[in-house]
Amino acid sequence: MSFVYTEKGFTFYGHYPKFVEQKWRFGSWEMSNRFANVLSNDATRADRMRCLAAFFRICSHTLFVLKQIQAWSKHLPPSVAPLMQTLIARAHFDAKDNLWLREKVEEL
Repeated sequence: MSFVYTEKGFTFYGHYPKFVEQKWRFGSWEMSNRFANVLSNDATRADRMRCLAAFFRICSHTLFVLKQIQAWSKHLPPSVAPLMQTLIARAHFDAKDNLWLREKVEEL
């Protein structure tokens, strides 16, 4: 999931893998443009609160997925483990999970 920001608001997009012409690629679709004008002067307080709630849900779900991937990555073949650790670290960084990042730096 991702979002596109403009000075007026946000549009949310979903992403998925697809197999095209013998290669895996990513496809995207617009999930919601409900918040496209949430930062304009015409937006209601209720719409702004719904947008904030959506961001909190996205953040919460992202951290849940990170924990699931971490649990799975403990049982990976050695050839895949370094790549998975890099992806996990990048996801924590993108999610601004500063506590996890601090713990990893202290382990070094």
